[in-house]
Amino acid sequence: MGGRILRGYQRGAWDATGTVLDLSKAMNGTPGSYIFDAVEDATVRYRLNGLTHVLQDWNNQTASSEVTLEELHTVTELTMGTMLGEKWDNRAYSEQAAEMVSRGFLSEGDREVLVGLKDRRRTVRHHRGTIDRGELALLLPSVLAVLHRLVARTQAPGDAADREAPGRSDGL
Repeated sequence: MGGRILRGYQRGAWDATGTVLDLSKAMNGTPGSYIFDAVEDATVRYRLNGLTHVLQDWNNQTASSEVTLEELHTVTELTMGTMLGEKWDNRAYSEQAAEMVSRGFLSEGDREVLVGLKDRRRTVRHHRGTIDRGELALLLPSVLAVLHRLVARTQAPGDAADREAPGRSDGL
């Protein structure tokens, strides 16, 4: 019975999150805050907290867009790897994102957002590229929305097969 109550609570929380994201998008707001729900995994929790600080610093123009982009990539990769399990830890980012779609954790639209993040980060990091504040500001809402959905799915009760959040597969 406790499991049903927790699953019901999770579905309600997910529906509320979806409503907030939809409303934020309709108001041309950022569909996802810089603060993330607590997660069970200590490493992911620590990195999410660090990302919150980096995002706040970026917003206050005390962190570069390149550092912010790198931290977004690191945290999304770590979160996916944690959800997929140890055998996926050393797999390529794109492979992890594809596996997340096949397991129902992400939509195809979410995967495209993450692969876009990965591609932009690769250019910045490995080809001496830069990303200006305006470009990152355009990328940020969709990446944050995907990351918030991933974090919500790490909190779903039950095993990995039960983690798919109900009702949202539209990539918002």
